[in-house]
This record gives sequence, C-alpha cells and structure tokens, in this order.
Amino acid sequence: MPNAIGNTQLTLLDHAKRVDPDGSLNLATIVEMMNRVNAVTTDMTVFESNSDSGHTTTIRTGLPAIAWRQINLGTQVSKSSTKQVHFTAGMLEGLSRVDERLVDMASDGPALRLSEVGPFMESMGQTITSTIFYGDTRVNPDRFTGLSACYANLNASYQQNPDVLNNPSSTLPDSGRNVFDASTNSEGETFGTPSNNNNTSMWLVCWGGQGRGISAFFPKGTHAGIVHKDKGLWLVDDGTSRSASYFAWVDQYKAQLGLAVEDWRQAVRIANIDVVALASAGDDNDQSANLLKNAIQAHNYIQNPNNGKLVFYCNRIVHTYLEVKAMQKFNSMLTFAELEDGRKVVKLCGIEIHRCDALLNSESQVS
Repeated sequence: MPNAIGNTQLTLLDHAKRVDPDGSLNLATIVEMMNRVNAVTTDMTVFESNSDSGHTTTIRTGLPAIAWRQINLGTQVSKSSTKQVHFTAGMLEGLSRVDERLVDMASDGPALRLSEVGPFMESMGQTITSTIFYGDTRVNPDRFTGLSACYANLNASYQQNPDVLNNPSSTLPDSGRNVFDASTNSEGETFGTPSNNNNTSMWLVCWGGQGRGISAFFPKGTHAGIVHKDKGLWLVDDGTSRSASYFAWVDQYKAQLGLAVEDWRQAVRIANIDVVALASAGDDNDQSANLLKNAIQAHNYIQNPNNGKLVFYCNRIVHTYLEVKAMQKFNSMLTFAELEDGRKVVKLCGIEIHRCDALLNSESQVS
C-alpha cells in the first residue's frame, strides 16, 4: 500500500527531490520536461451551452422549393427543413492531497503545495487538447467527441468530381468532403506507406463561435476553462487495512467542456501523412507528401473563411518540414511572419501554422 500512496500523493522523498541543493531548504526551480506546445486551447472560441450536459444545436438541412410562375398558374407551398444535433460534454477532474504534517515540515509549505498547481494545469490542458482531436464517445463515453471521429473517412469522389457536392442522393458521409488523402495525388503517385500506422494529420480549423461552425462549449451554469479550488484541510483515510485517518490539504482541479462541430464545412483534415517519408523531403528520391498543395486545397474547401479565426495545426515533424519549405526562395505561399508580441510563426496562404504536440505520429490509415 505505501507504494500506491507514493504514486498518487507527495511523500518526503518527493519533497527532498524538490529542495534546492544549496542548503537553503528553499524549493528548487523545476524544469518542466513534461510540458507540451498546444496552442489549441488558446485559439478556440468557447461559449456557454444550452443544457447542463451538452449542447443541442439546430441545423438547416434543406431550403424551400421555389419556382418561376406564369400568369394564372399557381405556386406550390414549400418549407425549409432542419434537424437537431446534440453534442456531449465531458467532466475532467484531478485531485491533489498533501499530508498536513509534510506541509508543516517544509520550509515553505504553501510553496510546496503551489508546486503542484502548474503540473495539474498542464496535465489538464494536454488531456483536453488530445480529446479535441481524438476523443470518441463510442470508445470512451465519459469524454466528448473530437475532430478525428467527425472526420474519420475520406471520400475522394467529392474532390475529383465537384458535382457530387450538389447530389442530394449521395450516401457518403458529408464530412468526408473535407478529408484529403496526403498519401496520393491526382496523378496516382503515392507518398509514403500510410498502411504502416506511422501517419499524422494536418488540420485547418475555422474557430467561429456558437452557430458559426466549430467551437468549444462549457455546460450551462458552469465555468469556462480549468477551475482550481483549494478545498482546505480534510480528514482522509490512509487507504490501508487499518482504516486509519490523517489530515491532508486537498486541491481540486476540474473542467467541463465539449466540442460543437455545428458546421463540418468549417474544418479540413489532411490525413495519411507518412511521417517517415517526410524525412526525404528535398532528396532525389523524395517520397514526402505534397503538403503545400494539400493545404491550399484545404483552404479552398473551408466554406466561409471569414466566419472566424483560421488556424493550421500540425505536430513537430510536420512543422519542421514546413519551416524547411519556407526557407526555399521560390516558395511564395509559405512565409515567416513576426507577430505583435514578438513571436515568429510560419504562415501558409496568410494563415498561421501552430504546432500542436497532441497530434500523434501513429494514426491509423484513414480510408
């Protein structure tokens, strides 16, 4: 049982590892090796939903029929059609529990407790970002559905034959129109080996707010973002067979949110990017995906790019590939830019490309 306690709660050994070795007994500066770069949570728009468990939105699915009219000939009555879609929210929580005696023994007890706040916030943020891309309530019903589950299939016929877009009898999933296969091009050339599960995706998302495409939400009556509450001193069970108790300082971290894909036309997935093949970019035997072409196609498949904030997302490997491409003088579509706060970013078609470490290099082939 002591091992289990040490895995979930701060111990004397943990405290010793956090003390500065200069003899002052002050807490050392901790190098946050577990932190990741995930800009999604700062980019996305968030609104309060219309229920305490999720959000129900009404989507227009058909326009009324109209007709040219002649004198003495009437016009048939018609109407538009709508449907309602419900998006679920998930509850994410974390608990920190530190023995009162350990806090009293520390040279700076409040600082010891505070040293756990940042890691909990980081872990919550990483989990939220990962769920935004890979959440699937069919697999994990306690979470919310993310983008990959909404854009899980590609339908090349939409890109190859734009007339299919206006075919109401088509049975293909609508969102497949906005999923591109980066492993092949229109000439049938193959880039990499997507069946090897060493794939990643690049995303273009237009964050638009409620009723404007794609956004995050928090359940009605709750709060946006991550909430940290100092719950104070509690009498807790020590978890042993003795049923003994002790006093501990308890901190609670929680977030309730979901993702509303109200208009699937406001995001595009470039799937089946072979990350191994990206390393050959620029070589004589270049097997890397033509991401610049795919990204330009993605930009043109966003239904209303002026209806929100457009952002490209990719992981470290893809971002490196794009920066290398940006250094080539003949590449006018991919550029470096300096923002007002001094940060430098790569832009494609004038759209910022943000690195997101939550995007995996081990995605299965999308077909």
